[in-house]
Amino acid sequence: MSTTTTSTQHIPSSFRNPNFLPEYLKRAMRLIASNISGWCEDGVGGIADIINIYMPIDGFKVQTNLILTIAAYARCERGQGDLALLQAIDTAQQIGMHLEGFGHTDCPTVQESWRRTWWELYSIASMIRVLTPTTTALNTTLDRILPSNDTDYSECHVTESRTLDDMQDRLFTDDNTPYSSFAYRIEAVRILNTVVEATQQTSPHPDQTSNSLSASIKSYLLSVPTPNPNTPTDSNPDELMSCAQMTINFASILLHLPRSTLTTSPLQTICATDRSKSTSTPLPSPTETQTNTTSALTAADAITNLLISRTARTLRTLSPCFSCAIAIAVTVQLSAYRIGQRADRARCLKEYIQLSLSALDNIGQNWAVAKAVKRQLAEFAREILRRPRTKSARRQIGIVPVQEPGSLQMPVSLPLGLEGPAVVDLEDDFWLRSFVDDPLVYSFVGPSQGQS
Repeated sequence: MSTTTTSTQHIPSSFRNPNFLPEYLKRAMRLIASNISGWCEDGVGGIADIINIYMPIDGFKVQTNLILTIAAYARCERGQGDLALLQAIDTAQQIGMHLEGFGHTDCPTVQESWRRTWWELYSIASMIRVLTPTTTALNTTLDRILPSNDTDYSECHVTESRTLDDMQDRLFTDDNTPYSSFAYRIEAVRILNTVVEATQQTSPHPDQTSNSLSASIKSYLLSVPTPNPNTPTDSNPDELMSCAQMTINFASILLHLPRSTLTTSPLQTICATDRSKSTSTPLPSPTETQTNTTSALTAADAITNLLISRTARTLRTLSPCFSCAIAIAVTVQLSAYRIGQRADRARCLKEYIQLSLSALDNIGQNWAVAKAVKRQLAEFAREILRRPRTKSARRQIGIVPVQEPGSLQMPVSLPLGLEGPAVVDLEDDFWLRSFVDDPLVYSFVGPSQGQS
């Protein structure tokens, strides 16, 4: 593929002028930045104030409403987030931002900015579709060019990229030109959408559908570039690749959880709705049940593992979407703990839960949604981890009764690592004792309230 390069001196002077950006876009940028810096400039106003400003029907209106959508959901102001998202989608479709010809008269760097805006809107709308009752969704545009390398873009060197259709066919070609982290995130979002659509429909061959989607997820994970070993883990991490890994493992949980022995129905948080589980899930075979249980728990652990190399500083640079991914992972791990584990595996799950809650504490310094969901998870964990376990239960290997309300009790054979309830001594575990004795009680009071 050919490469088109531009530099700052080749950008029209009007684009280098700070006044090139409209004031309402700069206000949205200041508002979302204030959550990270803790400082807010007078006159910025709230989300509703900016939404109500008159904005011409153009790309800047899409960017403004996209920023406000992210900020609103991260601040637990879902009503405003829904409004901003609908405005962003409606404007983008009106002006044809999803078409490759959009902005063709602009310089390459500005064209890349519009391209990234569209794909970010596609990604955010897809994630919100999973986490909330909204039916809003954007279709993929296979001929829309994918974003180029982030470092090149930040230096105004725009490398010609390829389409999502090209990326899906990358394993069938000899072209070794790397795709950007942004492109990998988009591909992960596409797979997530495919999973959501499949789990909302009744398939005549559910096992085949599940296996096909599972193969798609596995293929994606195997094709992700290996990180550079010379890059320090505590330096500036690749946030887009972290989002890509989070998204694909989130998709794996949504695929496998409804067909597993795990259930999160009593553990709903503000991050989960009926869209996060299948509406019609036939009982799979025992072998498929074991596979799905293992896969759901493996994906949950993979999301937690994304937090291990993070420092307190880099945890706070995570996308607010991570809060809900962490929440889903913790509910899976708590469900696994509840149905019974070997003592060593139970301790591992407890440490994973501890790490996730600590991470949410750090993310919560910027985003209210992380603080809110951490409180809900803490309440669930207190209830589950404090339940007494007997030493005789350790010998109950291989069979764990699983019962849903209104259903017959069935013995389900569990895979390796899920055999028998664990024995945990609260008196010998300082963290667990302090955790279950925490008097915190939290009640989320509504989708656009409950701010902390």
